[in-house]
Amino acid sequence: MPFNPVPVTPAPVPETPAEPTTPPPAIGSTVTYLLAAEDLELIAGQQEADSSLVLAVGQACPAIVTGTSGGGLANLKVQLTEEGDVTFWALLRPEGAEPGTWARPSA
Repeated sequence: MPFNPVPVTPAPVPETPAEPTTPPPAIGSTVTYLLAAEDLELIAGQQEADSSLVLAVGQACPAIVTGTSGGGLANLKVQLTEEGDVTFWALLRPEGAEPGTWARPSA
């Protein structure tokens, strides 16, 4: 059976990202990512065989920062299971409190 990869549609990025008021998170640090509806569609296409994976819009997942860019955008490796064996790449996501954004851990 041939492998047919799921097309990846990046999340919309603002034309002029806002300047962050705090320094970007350190690469390798853990943040919280809130899953967006678009993420769930991509994950479902990649995880067709695993029906035990139950996710929801707005679900908070731990994520490792793998890179940062201007305007507070970050590339994240999001852990979808407690064991961290199923992951999702969220690229160029802004800091915030809505689905599709990441947040720093509370102190």
